[in-house]
Amino acid sequence: MRGWQIGFSLAVASCASAPGPDLDVATPARGAAGAQIVIDGIRLCGPQNDCQAAGGQLDVGLTSPVRALIIASTQEQVLFEVPAAAPVGPTSLVLTVDDTASNAVPFEVLASGSAS
Repeated sequence: MRGWQIGFSLAVASCASAPGPDLDVATPARGAAGAQIVIDGIRLCGPQNDCQAAGGQLDVGLTSPVRALIIASTQEQVLFEVPAAAPVGPTSLVLTVDDTASNAVPFEVLASGSAS
């Protein structure tokens, strides 16, 4: 008797929303309060590619995040200013767009007066 092997796949419709922002790198990777930093990535204005409607928010730090001022943004770059309230030392940056948080990228907040 021959063995039969039946194969099938099950496709499940997903209710999940479109992927969120994906951060690659901050340039420069460190800066003092007031410094302007560029973050490169993808989907930085949300799946609709509408930066104004997406309402992006950038946080410096994970445990006690400090909101940074976003100066300009495109689908692939965000320009922000390091906030004065950001604690000095190694930390991370996280961008939230359309209520979806990105991955964290490393960043170091320098003491005021330090060179970047």
